[in-house]
Amino acid sequence: MERTIVKEISFASAHFLPGMGKCERLHGHNYKATIVITTEEPDYDVVMDFSAISDIGKNMDHKLLVGKVDDLHITYDNAMVRIGWGCGGITYEREIYTLMDDVYFMETLPTAENIAKHIAELIAQRLWCAADIEVSVEEDVGSVATHRMSNYTEGDELEG
Repeated sequence: MERTIVKEISFASAHFLPGMGKCERLHGHNYKATIVITTEEPDYDVVMDFSAISDIGKNMDHKLLVGKVDDLHITYDNAMVRIGWGCGGITYEREIYTLMDDVYFMETLPTAENIAKHIAELIAQRLWCAADIEVSVEEDVGSVATHRMSNYTEGDELEG
């Protein structure tokens, strides 16, 4: 028996994308993510707790999304973080000072595509069963990036 859950989360976050023209400047979006999780496992009554999905959005809400990339220069001073960046060997003089609690670090640049992948990976870690995961992130109206993945491991044989 196939089971599917769908959850929408919203979060307002700022980011900057070094080397990407106007997106290099600090700016923000009101993101909306739609998460679809489908499993064929018949032995589970719950695919995933909806509140666990909501928590992902809450953790990213009203944060500065920062990718841990090579050209990023991060220094810490007590509870403050100073972020500067360079691209192609050029260091930009723009720097951001913010409270450490206001920063959400990702392994990659926080593009809509990478945010969708990041959320999908977080969901895969929290799932109680093997499932297919689809995460669509809307950055602006009509601008959507989707990431699909499965958390099935080799040897998982699901019976329908």
